[in-house]
Amino acid sequence: VLKLKNKLTDVGLPVIWSNSHIIPLMVGDARKCKIASDILLEKYKIYVQPINYPTVPKGTERFRLTPSPLHNDEMIEYLVNALLNVWNELELSKKIPDIYDDPNKDQIDPQNPILTRFDVSN
Repeated sequence: VLKLKNKLTDVGLPVIWSNSHIIPLMVGDARKCKIASDILLEKYKIYVQPINYPTVPKGTERFRLTPSPLHNDEMIEYLVNALLNVWNELELSKKIPDIYDDPNKDQIDPQNPILTRFDVSN
């Protein structure tokens, strides 16, 4: 989980940090969120869960990434590169929209995240 969060952050993708194993990746546009999800599946054979209104407020649409211990370094790298390609293709913003009110903002320090047992063992 930590490895993917760090890789996404390192390439400038808009990761929402939390203590969860679920990694929200901000898209910020409902139509493009669906299109991006479709491209990832069709072109890269990667299924990414798009989260749109009414589950999240309009303007804060996102992907829900759920890495597991079975996702190796090669798979993580492939995902990050695919996401970057899609971000560039659709001209998606790499910034978290101002409308997003992060409920974790006072609890999370990306420099000192809470590690899971899988992060510690790797």
